Amino acid sequence: MTHSLGLGSTAVGAGETLPTATAQHGSPSARTFDRSNLGFHLKIGSKVINMYGLLFATQAWFTALLMFPLCFVSALVAPIFDWRRMRPPTAIAVMWGRLALWNMGVRPEVEGAELLPPRGEAVVFVANHGSYLDIPVTNYLPRMCKYLMKAELLWLPIVGWKAVLARDIFVHRGTSTTFRQLLRSTTRTLKAGNSIMTFPEGTRSRDGRLGKFKRGPFTMAQQAGVRVVPVTITGVTEAMPPFAMAPLRKPRNVRLVVHPAISTEGKPVKDLIAEARKAVSDGLEDWQKPRPKVDASGSGDASPSTPPSPSPPPSP
Repeated sequence: MTHSLGLGSTAVGAGETLPTATAQHGSPSARTFDRSNLGFHLKIGSKVINMYGLLFATQAWFTALLMFPLCFVSALVAPIFDWRRMRPPTAIAVMWGRLALWNMGVRPEVEGAELLPPRGEAVVFVANHGSYLDIPVTNYLPRMCKYLMKAELLWLPIVGWKAVLARDIFVHRGTSTTFRQLLRSTTRTLKAGNSIMTFPEGTRSRDGRLGKFKRGPFTMAQQAGVRVVPVTITGVTEAMPPFAMAPLRKPRNVRLVVHPAISTEGKPVKDLIAEARKAVSDGLEDWQKPRPKVDASGSGDASPSTPPSPSPPPSP
């Protein structure tokens, strides 16, 4: 089976497809990733890793090993003068994420930084999620924030430990009681002055397109009385799609687009979702925009009468 990334909607794993990628201005990308382009690679289960991915993963873990002692020491010292916000371990974690990309020559471009709220204002960031690279890329935002993370990552060596030290917030999927506990944790974090980075799709996109947004992050923002800041991430899904264990090539044209903050005061959650999702979608390349037309809330299912948007033709 050919693994293709870039042009054409080609099967890339069990039930997984990746749509046609386009350049920034909507024209079909000239770069493809079929099996011949991967070079030497290993298939582990349903995942693929090639030599670039091995190099990227090796330097990222080496960087983590170097940075973790600093993170640990900062977490011991921070409670003395910054108990409520625990910013020192968060700052070390940001450096770690930036270095992992910088070492491989990846320099995300931040657009709209002037739209960010004042540094002293806590907000809930909501971003699209198409790749594991989204997390280190968001470290380039000129604001420190805590991350809303799946509880499974707690057991990932170093990464999970760092998240605990930085007081990131883990999401345990379960009952309404679990969600109420999550609301209390996020409200406490936001009221302490920390911003939170969330990915309201709830998981990585399976095809690179923007998915439906869940209510959680918006309910959290309303509960704490803070604004929502939509952020668009582009340029990483092509390099590390869902079937990849690590990037398959160097990410190119990586962009973080900051959109105007949205007030949550007096607005229904469905309206917040619609407004934030539209902002995120507006910053995406055409092939990443939602394929179906959603309902007015921005979180509905596709209308059966809405035909799929055409994809640019594959390269010869």
